[in-house]
Amino acid sequence: MTTTASSLHRTLTMAAEAASAPRAASALLPQENETAEQRAARKHHLLPERLAANREINHLTPIMLNACRKAEAGKPLTDLESDLLDLARLAAPTRNDLFRYGVAYTELGAEGRAALFPDRIAELTPEDACTYAQVSQEVADYWPVISQMPNVAFHEPGMSPQDMPSGEVVQRFGWSRIVPPRPIPAAGRGQGRAARDLAGAADATRDPMCATVHVVRAKCHEHTWGEPGTDEVYFTLQVTDGDPDYTFDRTTKTVEGFKKGVTKDYNQPVVAWMHDDEVDEAPITNVWISIQGWEEDHGKSALVKKIGEKARDISEKLIKGVKDPSKKGDMAKGIGGIILAIVSLLTEWWHDDFIGQNFLGPWGPDLRDERSFNVMVVQYTPDGHEAKGSGKYEVTLKATHECYS
Repeated sequence: MTTTASSLHRTLTMAAEAASAPRAASALLPQENETAEQRAARKHHLLPERLAANREINHLTPIMLNACRKAEAGKPLTDLESDLLDLARLAAPTRNDLFRYGVAYTELGAEGRAALFPDRIAELTPEDACTYAQVSQEVADYWPVISQMPNVAFHEPGMSPQDMPSGEVVQRFGWSRIVPPRPIPAAGRGQGRAARDLAGAADATRDPMCATVHVVRAKCHEHTWGEPGTDEVYFTLQVTDGDPDYTFDRTTKTVEGFKKGVTKDYNQPVVAWMHDDEVDEAPITNVWISIQGWEEDHGKSALVKKIGEKARDISEKLIKGVKDPSKKGDMAKGIGGIILAIVSLLTEWWHDDFIGQNFLGPWGPDLRDERSFNVMVVQYTPDGHEAKGSGKYEVTLKATHECYS
């Protein structure tokens, strides 16, 4: 479902209110014996609460809304503004809705805009112009901001699943990340690759390590509280060795019909990962897989897919605009946060309920060999007990020595 002008206006207004008076985190999670009316009320507040919580990385949203306002006024648009207007046009049912997106931005007022958007981008006028070149130089600065948010966890020795961000944090801020430390060799990846190229054909024949993580099946041990009927479940996976150039985030398809005791097949290759020890001058000793489960409410329509594709196109153009190679890694990590915020506003994607999470690793070269393993996706309390109500799923993963596109 995409966002009409009236629902976007309501969401922005509620988000500005949530910035000054956020709801209790527990109120955003499914509740035992939740009625359909209570569920609808909770969902009604979920997206505004998430927008308010992610204020510091909500960089592209004001540019997009201001582009709608500029288009209505007949003002020329920059390359970035034109693309963001096209993104908004996909979500707006009518031309009038599109222009009312700009009205919603105006009617927020200075105080509301300041509550929802970063200081450096909160106040735009129809005379302002934001280009790919300008924003590309700013977005790399967002990873230090994102890395300090509550839904990001840095691995430490002895870390256990309950040390990951809590269910309440993930439900408020969105998809969490685990970031294991992995120092890059002094020679650097680029120098290592150059050295290999100069070495000749013998070294060039070395096979890089390819690993594909498959989601094979999932078994429901506990149904999600408040969910009428059965669960519709998808999983998000992150494979990383701590280097942004070798960090991959992917989402599985959604499978319907889960209830307690039911096993469903996915049989889906999800994340392909490649690492060349010779090129990178360091052995694979710190590969981590993070998995999260989500109960889907938004529906993955063809239109939502088009919005996602357009958002990825915008993110790729932003990354290409970074002139300093040393900043591309932070850029790649930071762009995910600001793209997520804008897509969520347009598609109601963030209405989905967080089920639980877990992580596996570290792994080394044994990922070259096919292996299967089960992981329990569930929320944990700070004292290490399983949280009630969010669902509990046992997921079978398989790692194979192959790549897929």
